[in-house]
Amino acid sequence: MAQRARWTSQYEKGLVDVLTEYNFSHYRGQNGWTTEGWNRIVKDLNDQFPEAKFVKSQVQDKEGQLKKEYKVVKSIVNRSGISWNSTSCMINTTPQKWEEIVEEDPKFRRLQGKEFPLFDALDLLYEGNIAQGKHCVTSSQPPHINSRKRQSDERQSTRNVAPKISAMTSQRFSEDEGQNRFSEV
Repeated sequence: MAQRARWTSQYEKGLVDVLTEYNFSHYRGQNGWTTEGWNRIVKDLNDQFPEAKFVKSQVQDKEGQLKKEYKVVKSIVNRSGISWNSTSCMINTTPQKWEEIVEEDPKFRRLQGKEFPLFDALDLLYEGNIAQGKHCVTSSQPPHINSRKRQSDERQSTRNVAPKISAMTSQRFSEDEGQNRFSEV
């Protein structure tokens, strides 16, 4: 059995980046990544961080922990009167709403005032892409490009690839190594 891995915030960010690179149907099924996907993820992660010497079970465990943390934060953010602050990477709400949340589940108190810098990247990874950019239109906004070009653009944009974590978020990982971050959920 492999030793427990020592995950730094840089390793976590690297894992999310690699998971995002392999977020295609060829490497991912309904219930997660395929064996081939996991093997490539572990290889790429070890290529990026050779000193870590990760094994598949360690990477799978960490992915599961990150997913669990993400789901908890997402369940809180989806409530009325609560939002996500992408700049500070924290849950944004009033003290009264926090008391309601904590009353419902006292374990959530530890999330108050804590950063979760991977939330946006995990949201794209687990929930899919959010339409944005210059070709994004809503049903109330007719497109301003011809239909043949739009169809071509739509075919190209259907790749389920989330962007890499932003430079601002990357800077957070190099500062303080997550002093104010969530612990395992």
